[in-house]
Amino acid sequence: MKDDLVRRFADLLVGFAANVQPGQIVSISSSPGKEDLTRAVADAAYRRGAKYVDLFWFDSQIKRARIEHADPSTLDYVPPWYGQRMLALGEHGAARIALTPRVDPDALRGLNAGRAGLDRLPALKETPR
Repeated sequence: MKDDLVRRFADLLVGFAANVQPGQIVSISSSPGKEDLTRAVADAAYRRGAKYVDLFWFDSQIKRARIEHADPSTLDYVPPWYGQRMLALGEHGAARIALTPRVDPDALRGLNAGRAGLDRLPALKETPR
């Protein structure tokens, strides 16, 4: 029953929300704990004729470790290939499906808010383009 519900939800995301077309690239953003849904969405995209499913994985616990321990002068660093990847997906007309909130709020509980505010990932300035 659960597997059928996950598959039906994935079909809805792919077919209606993202309106994936045959030959289209599909970008999925996900996080730990959503493996079954992520796989179901990828499966639904390929069944609809996706050319390629591109998975971006973001882990809030790794973000927490960065905020806690990295040199503060590096917390605003975003690897340039992140933005380039986002722009390339746009150039190829990729469908984007996000299965995760930006950052799990519980993962950042108790951290210095000033340090946490410097690390904007997974937000990218290129996303709106």
